[in-house]
Amino acid sequence: IQNMLTSILTEIKDLRKDNEEFRNETKKDIADLKAEIKGFDNKIEEKCNNLENKMSTLDKTIGDKVKEMEKKIRFLEETEERRQKRERRNNIIIKRQNLISEKDEDLNAKVSEILTKIQYEDSYTKISYIGKDKADRDLVRVELKSLKDKITIMRNKSKLAGSDCYIDDDLTVNEREIQSNLRKIAREERAKGNEVKVGYQKIMINNQWVNWNTLSQHTTT
Repeated sequence: IQNMLTSILTEIKDLRKDNEEFRNETKKDIADLKAEIKGFDNKIEEKCNNLENKMSTLDKTIGDKVKEMEKKIRFLEETEERRQKRERRNNIIIKRQNLISEKDEDLNAKVSEILTKIQYEDSYTKISYIGKDKADRDLVRVELKSLKDKITIMRNKSKLAGSDCYIDDDLTVNEREIQSNLRKIAREERAKGNEVKVGYQKIMINNQWVNWNTLSQHTTT
């Protein structure tokens, strides 16, 4: 019996020793695994940071390129606007119902007749039909020889008051859009009972002139 007890105790002792060794090995494995996971997490974090930095750099690069392209587009638009203004500098637009016909000779005669009414009898360089406006009036572009001739006509065009004929500047698309916006504002102000007059890229409301740049900045803020 004594031998049996001794054997059992020895077995228990060995089991405890094996268990302690197993626990120590397990703790070491867990510690190694934690260290490995931490190292893996650090690598993932580093890669994420690198990606974020690359994305930030890419966003800045794209943003800079977009700004550069927008600047070039604005420059091209402004250059084209100046070119069109130079080309149209000496031109006028005549608006009237039934101004165009199948014969160019008739158009020349009608234009000459209109210009004579405002005491302009000098010749012009060229006339061309460009279509109809929203009121279904014929539009004819008249290219004059000089800016002086144009100023003379624009000063005398009031002599056509009361007729169905109008003379305007030959405006660019951008200028026409501005004038259209000003006329819209004028209608709204007149509806309020204000005294209104529309000029070139400006409007007078109750004897106070305001230019379009000031108005457009006010409406966008």
